[in-house]
Amino acid sequence: MVRAFGQFINENKNMKNTLLLIVGKKGWDCEESLKAPQKYGIEENVKFLGRVPEEDLPVLYSGARGYINVSFEEGFGLPLLESMACGIPGVVSNIPAHREIGDYLPIYVDPHNIENIKDGIFEIMTKSFDKEEFIERSKIFSWRNTAEKTLEILAKTLKEK
Repeated sequence: MVRAFGQFINENKNMKNTLLLIVGKKGWDCEESLKAPQKYGIEENVKFLGRVPEEDLPVLYSGARGYINVSFEEGFGLPLLESMACGIPGVVSNIPAHREIGDYLPIYVDPHNIENIKDGIFEIMTKSFDKEEFIERSKIFSWRNTAEKTLEILAKTLKEK
C-alpha cells in the first residue's frame, strides 16, 4: 500500500501534499512497514496514527477522500463498512469479505499488484462518488437487520425440526 501510494505521489505532482494516514496498533513484524515511507521517499506523506479511539473514527473517515485496505484476507471487513457508513469510497482487496460488504461500490484491486493498487488510488483521488450510495449500502448491515435475519434463520430451523 505504501509503495503504491509512493508511486501515485511521484507520478502526480499536483497531489504531493496528499497524506496517507495508517490507523491501527502495530502488529508483529511491523518494522518493514514502518520503514516503507522513508524507503519510497514519502515520509512526509505517511502518518502512523496507531490505535485510534472508536469515537474518533467517524471523524477520520468523514475527513478522508477514501479508505484503502489491501489486505490478503479479512474476517468480516468492518473498517470498509465503517467507511461506507461515513459516505467514503474504498480501494480494497478483491477478496470475499470486501465483496460481500461493498458489492459493486468499492474499487477492487489485486493486493499483490502494486500498479493495480496505484491505479485504484488514482481513481479514488480523481473520480467523483455519490456518498449517499455508500451510506445506503452500509445500512444493509445494521444491527437491526442482522438481528432480524438471525431470527428468520432460527425460526426456519425450528420449523424444520
